[in-house]
Amino acid sequence: MEQEARDRLGHNIEDQIHRIEAVIALRYPNRIATVDDIDEELKNAKDLKYCAVYPKGKRFPTTGWLTGSVCDLADLIHLVDVPETAFEEACDDLIGAIKSVNSYFFHPDVKMPIINTIFKRLGLTENPKDRELRQKQRQEKKREQAGRMSGAMIANAFIFQERIAPAYPKHEIPLVNDIRRYTDRKQRALTAWQKILDIN
Repeated sequence: MEQEARDRLGHNIEDQIHRIEAVIALRYPNRIATVDDIDEELKNAKDLKYCAVYPKGKRFPTTGWLTGSVCDLADLIHLVDVPETAFEEACDDLIGAIKSVNSYFFHPDVKMPIINTIFKRLGLTENPKDRELRQKQRQEKKREQAGRMSGAMIANAFIFQERIAPAYPKHEIPLVNDIRRYTDRKQRALTAWQKILDIN
């Protein structure tokens, strides 16, 4: 059964350009073969056994089988629905965005007082070892630390905006891509976040 599931990996889904990157192997209880009402039996069954298989011999769980109901199986389907490659690409994009924000703090036009203000607002403290370093090294370290944390916070905020906007249509909160189309996107982003803060 598990091998049959593995054999499907790498194939294209019909009418789709994406290859299959995860398959769930399912083992029914023996009694299923003899019951009259399979739908009713499956609805009440809590001893379905299943696992998710991935390329290169990866498996979840790594050994044995998960046991649960149809609802539990549906939860696993939801978890493996996003391809691993898509998840990795999203992580790379997020890291790239954070690095992009961080690079701003190393721009010659950015003055240290701004960095110091962000540093204090984030509640960051200097490493004791920094006291032994020259002032320039401390400043560069402070820039990088503040930049990475600021970038991560901004990315997290935009992800939150994408999730909350559709949930509150009456508040007319724009999606991030909608804001990017305008030249006054900074003000539009601030306005959007005022609406979000008004909600909570």
